[in-house]
Amino acid sequence: MGHPDTTTRPRSPIVTTLSPPTSAPCSRSPSPEPQQPESPTARSRRSPPPSKSPPVVVKSTTSRYTLTVDLGPKFQSEMVTIAAKKGDSVDVVADLWYLENDCHHEWRIQFPPADVDLTSARATIQEGQLCIYVKRRRKY
Repeated sequence: MGHPDTTTRPRSPIVTTLSPPTSAPCSRSPSPEPQQPESPTARSRRSPPPSKSPPVVVKSTTSRYTLTVDLGPKFQSEMVTIAAKKGDSVDVVADLWYLENDCHHEWRIQFPPADVDLTSARATIQEGQLCIYVKRRRKY
């Protein structure tokens, strides 16, 4: 008597380049208010379009995921924020705070449910290349 095939193809993380919020005019009164100049730190101006953001390359083994993104040589570790989120996802923000245009990048990496141990996440940045390592949970 044969056993049903229980092997499943591993699912890959989903990487999303986050677009900056667009500022929509919001009026609470019938009379329009004077237009305010855009803030010098406005993400919509500082972020390139998603198609121009550097891609995140995902490599997977049975024991861990390796996420790599080439930010460029100007990026240092203090310019990158990585946050583990509920639902097995990680948010990455890279910001060259002293530049004005195309210097702010954001990504959300959504891992398959219960596939990773986010407490094990580690990151390095060398010569502008960011590498994030996340251990996978063992399947018993």
